[in-house]
Amino acid sequence: MLVFEFQEGLSDRQAADQVRARLDWKDVLGLELTDAGFDASVLYEFRTRLIDGACKQVLLDKTLSRFRAQDLLNVRGQQRTDSTPVIGAVRNVTRLELLGELVRSAPNELAGTAPAWLAMQLSQPWVKRSAHRVEEGWLPRHEAARAHDALEVGQDGQTLLQALEMQSEPSWRELSNVKLLRLIWEQQVDLDEQRHGRLETGRPPCRRPNHSVRSSAHPCLTLPAVS
Repeated sequence: MLVFEFQEGLSDRQAADQVRARLDWKDVLGLELTDAGFDASVLYEFRTRLIDGACKQVLLDKTLSRFRAQDLLNVRGQQRTDSTPVIGAVRNVTRLELLGELVRSAPNELAGTAPAWLAMQLSQPWVKRSAHRVEEGWLPRHEAARAHDALEVGQDGQTLLQALEMQSEPSWRELSNVKLLRLIWEQQVDLDEQRHGRLETGRPPCRRPNHSVRSSAHPCLTLPAVS
């Protein structure tokens, strides 16, 4: 599954959906055609065990041994590589999906409480970006395009949080999705000198919060792991 996610640039949620939908994936994974698949959180939990148990090299060695036994590798070819880029790439895609959905769902919740105030904060590009749930479309596969999306998400989220800090109604900051956005922001986003949000790619893994994003547009989105 990690290889599939890495090759196709998928988040955990998208990969779990593909397992349910694609016959070729089920065939490779040895699943029955009627198999209902699994929750996306399983992929996060697997990566966590892999990293915490320092098992990345063991898994790589066993994989290479199987490939050699099936003549899929040249004996004199380059067979060994670090698995860190694969795990890191999958983690970053999943994190971008999480933050993008939070930046979309927090304004949705605010729209029911402070619609007039919110309308003054949102630019037209932001409204357009927030029109659809993040998981409804594919995240960019190319790193440059993904970095551009991450920058937009960072700027949108930081703009919203700063605006909330400046207004005098504390109850708006206590809305569940707003609190969750602030929590994840503190864990996963760095600020530059102009206090623009930027996803920090070098951060160590952190445990996912035990919360759900709830809004009228997205009744219950269980957050994917932040790793």
